[in-house]
Amino acid sequence: MRAKVDFIFLARWSASGKEFSRSKILLVLPDRAWFRTTDWTASCRPPTDTSMFTWIPIHLEAAKILLTYRNRQRDLVALLQRMHDAGLKALAITDRHADGTQGPLQEIDPFTFLANFNRPNTRDNRIALWVFLKKEWNLAASVPTDFDGLPLMNHQKSWLLPWAEERDARHVPDLWEFFGHVLTCHVDQLDTALMERCMSHKGTALTVLTMGMFWIRPDAWISTDGKNVGYSQHLGCLVAKPKTAAGYPDWLEAMKKLAAGDATKFSHDAHLWSIGVIAPKKNIRYWLIAPGERARLMPTCIEEEIISMGWGELTDMNGYKDRSQIEGILQKSNPSKNPRQSAGMIWQFAHDISIGDYVFAKKGTSELVGWGVVTGKYFYNPDADEYFHTRLVEWRSLKIVPSEKQLPNKTLTEKTDDETFRALVDRHYLVLPSPDPYTTEQALTEIFMERPQLETILRRLRDKKNIILQGAPGVGKTFIARRLAHLMLGTRDDSTIEMVQFHPSYSYEDFVQGIKPCPDSGKFIVQDGIFHRFCERAASDKDTPYFLIIDEINRGNLGKILGELMMLIETDKRGHKLTLTYSGEPFAVPPNLHLIGTMNTADRSLSMVDYALRRRFSFITLHPGFETDSFKEHLVAQGISPIQIEHLKSLMAHLNREIETDTVNLGTGYRIGHSFFTPIRRVDDFALWSRDIIEHEILPLLEEYWMDELETVAVHRKKLLAYEA
Repeated sequence: MRAKVDFIFLARWSASGKEFSRSKILLVLPDRAWFRTTDWTASCRPPTDTSMFTWIPIHLEAAKILLTYRNRQRDLVALLQRMHDAGLKALAITDRHADGTQGPLQEIDPFTFLANFNRPNTRDNRIALWVFLKKEWNLAASVPTDFDGLPLMNHQKSWLLPWAEERDARHVPDLWEFFGHVLTCHVDQLDTALMERCMSHKGTALTVLTMGMFWIRPDAWISTDGKNVGYSQHLGCLVAKPKTAAGYPDWLEAMKKLAAGDATKFSHDAHLWSIGVIAPKKNIRYWLIAPGERARLMPTCIEEEIISMGWGELTDMNGYKDRSQIEGILQKSNPSKNPRQSAGMIWQFAHDISIGDYVFAKKGTSELVGWGVVTGKYFYNPDADEYFHTRLVEWRSLKIVPSEKQLPNKTLTEKTDDETFRALVDRHYLVLPSPDPYTTEQALTEIFMERPQLETILRRLRDKKNIILQGAPGVGKTFIARRLAHLMLGTRDDSTIEMVQFHPSYSYEDFVQGIKPCPDSGKFIVQDGIFHRFCERAASDKDTPYFLIIDEINRGNLGKILGELMMLIETDKRGHKLTLTYSGEPFAVPPNLHLIGTMNTADRSLSMVDYALRRRFSFITLHPGFETDSFKEHLVAQGISPIQIEHLKSLMAHLNREIETDTVNLGTGYRIGHSFFTPIRRVDDFALWSRDIIEHEILPLLEEYWMDELETVAVHRKKLLAYEA
């Protein structure tokens, strides 16, 4: 028999995952047998292209061992906890129980456990998770070097389970039964009744269930995710994605026929198609779209893996010959809505957007709420409740990203050539560089405190989630607040840090939610404040810590500003919902949001923090850092001599003792901090530099401290300015 000759494109991604190289290799293959290995469990061999699908053997081996944990589910939860303790970005394991309390999961299904390894984490973190499991379970298979073709769970929906308070008693047992069934059964023996029973449980839709099936047996099952559906359409297949378990076997068989009966080859080729190796796209276009007003249809789009548009007066767009015909219909139905612009947008949606293009969903004109890849051609869905014009989309991320400039009001806008927009989405969605780490050692050189105190503050921030840094002027409260966030993030990344400053006029309507005029319509509408928006962002990216720094927190009326959120910010109330005053919508403060307040203890005009708020925060007093080694090292680096440093330290030590012992007027909260004397550039004339600070920063403060004792100020003036070079 004559061997078939095929040209195969082999792709290898770079270590950073940003690019791939492609080479055309001539292979002589008997009937394309390179993908005909069907007994993966026996061979544990990936496809012939050894740079891809190296994840198969360890998934198969882990799945077999995982099955033995059916009656030891708490051991799986404990294993995930150990991953967290090791500093890995592991699956969240905090559950919300029927009695309203929160605590570790008491039960877990095998698919959710495997989702821990198949979420959009960094490649290094995913490898580290497998290294950890390989050691724990003594796995023989090698740690994977790629994760090509693996469908991923959303960060926001990584469990196949709802909260315990909403969970059916049969939910977890059914998933364990189905896991064992699909791991061992022949493809023709799939129990679709059991599969349908699993799908009837909340959080276990067909797509996520078939993703889990593919993870454990890629030789047998094909995931119904958007990438595979899009690839089948690219090949001209007219078999629609199944909606029920009963429809899955026929769809599976149709997909396998597209790859000569080989399920693994289909998934492999679908992956190559998605990255442009098979029939590569010349240009990927970027589209900005509104999934309904204020993104209200986004949950439906995520659930159904679609994006849709309105204009219900129009039927199937394939039935119109050109834009002018559409414009005429819209002119008659609603001439006040700029029919030419509307006709252009709906025409673009149906005809100009291509499979493989990127769509970015927006909320209003200030935020992006996710992005995805178009995986299907336009189709008209008359069975939809609204928004009948539809495209299939594989949603890659639902992270909320604030826009750096106002987004257009239009429902659909092409942003391919908008460099500012491209830079924004590259930074937050598409190109995720591994930033330089930020360590405790680095922090200690900048914040002028000793290691034990820094470790205590970090521990309180992790445990309590709400802290207030209090202290005298110049101890670096705001500076330290940002560095604490960097330390918990492990990098100098400000994208998950927001800052607000309270003042006497600041209100609940500014911070949480209020009724304000809309700039576009002039009508009064409910608008979200910075805290509401920031909570939404944190909830959309729940595996990443978020930090809201509230500068001068005691300048505002905290009870008035926080309102009913006073309870929700408590550590054990995170995730619980209350109804908001203005919108009437349920609202929760996510567990990954941290509040860092700063409080000046030397301002007599500030209100005291009430006891109710004090119970919700850990208060940490910061002291002047003149005596720390890092302060001395910083000044030496800026050209100040050790003798000059000792002179400065002696002056400030004496002044702070005077302030501290004046318990009638002042006290420890009024001492002078080191930040006054931390130059940001080299000091060439120490006498001039120090005199400027003393005369224009320190002495005005002392005059405020001792406003009725000017002779005391005069004594300190003489001592402070007595330096001779």
